[in-house]
Amino acid sequence: MKKSFLFVIIATFFSFTTQAQGLFIGIQGGLHNVWLNNTNPLWSTVDSLSKDKSKDKLSSVGNVFKGGIGLQVGFDLTKHVGIVAELNYLGQGYKYQDSTISKGIINGEYSSTYIQIPVMLKLTSGKDGNGIFIMGGPNYSLLQSANLTESSSSGKFPTTTTDLNSKNYIVKQDVGITAAIGIQFKAAEHFQFTFGFKGIFGLTDLNNIKSSAKDFTAPKVNNGSIGINLGFAYHF
Repeated sequence: MKKSFLFVIIATFFSFTTQAQGLFIGIQGGLHNVWLNNTNPLWSTVDSLSKDKSKDKLSSVGNVFKGGIGLQVGFDLTKHVGIVAELNYLGQGYKYQDSTISKGIINGEYSSTYIQIPVMLKLTSGKDGNGIFIMGGPNYSLLQSANLTESSSSGKFPTTTTDLNSKNYIVKQDVGITAAIGIQFKAAEHFQFTFGFKGIFGLTDLNNIKSSAKDFTAPKVNNGSIGINLGFAYHF
């Protein structure tokens, strides 16, 4: 029901904008520094359900770089105000290192992919399509894949690698905020390029891990990313 309602809204928006001047369509993408907050621990295959959280502290947690690409449709209400909707395919995740007695040092990386649909208000300065822009608004993301890879070695045995399909441990839908700032310039009468920085911040607790252990509470986890974004659009 939620998906059908969402597609009706998008179809209505596309139908309206194709009949009016000020419409632009394009492609955009970039490279983002992504992370998960509060990942201490998350879905580690080692002692993830221990009630003594002091034993579960990860040695280190780091960000990773993931790409994203998508389509963009917008409508300029005035020379300085517009509405932009996107349909993106993007990656999220994080990496970590853990120290255990049984398996030694564990190096892990969690990777996920989403279909993401943000709808944003866009404000621009300057003239003739050249200038600074800022935009922001809510987004809806639908999980496509999720995988956890852990490599471990105790020093006495060869390194072993474990791949875990984590999709069942993740909430499938994420609602958040997308924001961007950058510059735009016209290369020709109808063609416009954009360069800037985009941030995507999830508000939904993604951790869907379940346990029968007494007093166990799964840590709250949210997606996040900031990165460089490039775009190309055709203005009708």
